[in-house]
Amino acid sequence: DQIERRLRELPELKAEIADDRRFTELATYCARLTLASLGEVFEPAMVAMDWLAHGARIIGKDSQAPVEWTTPLGLPVVQPYHKPLNKPIKTILQCMNLADSADPSQPADVRRQVMALPPNYVHSLDSSHMLMTASACRQEGIAFAAVHDSYWSHACDVDKMNAILREQFVALHKPNLLEKLYDEWRARYTCCRGEGAACADFNRVDMKGPERCSTPGCQRVRWDDSRSRALLAMPARGDLNIDVVKESTYFFA
Repeated sequence: DQIERRLRELPELKAEIADDRRFTELATYCARLTLASLGEVFEPAMVAMDWLAHGARIIGKDSQAPVEWTTPLGLPVVQPYHKPLNKPIKTILQCMNLADSADPSQPADVRRQVMALPPNYVHSLDSSHMLMTASACRQEGIAFAAVHDSYWSHACDVDKMNAILREQFVALHKPNLLEKLYDEWRARYTCCRGEGAACADFNRVDMKGPERCSTPGCQRVRWDDSRSRALLAMPARGDLNIDVVKESTYFFA
């Protein structure tokens, strides 16, 4: 839709295209090229996004539970996407079905869990950075305000705030965050051992047991089978020295 709006603004195309549907066809073609180029230009970011999506899919299918994680500041996050529970409502005029997709008693909606995790996880890191910056500014006696990813301060303190937000960004991203996330997932979605044969034998690769544990409330994921190991192999970290962010003029505008 964004590309189509830009195409419709071009006077050259307005003069040549008589069929209104042609704009949509051109926009679809350009959109495919744009998405393909993102995979080439931002390959490491796309690899990380795919890794997150694979994790959400495995958790959703194996444990039937929503994806959860903890931000670097200790805030728990849960994706509240469940399969809709239809509730019929009868009135004098008609019968309606209302869908409740946030009912925790329902299994996780795997498709929505997969689609939402990459952006939600990144947003949780961005919000952590904002809170870290706000806390550091308060310690320095600097006024701080923010709307989403726009940070404000008094003009006389902008240079100080710019230095602080770079320092906090480096502090946030120096650890391997995906590795920490993977460790948390393994701890959260692994069978409770000692509560029955299904739990005790679940992580053994040579066992061909039931698809899910029979112990009530037990969440389990086949972390060590060949499928999970292949899809969740840790993405390689790049060679960027993140400390250079502190000297980057246009890192944050």
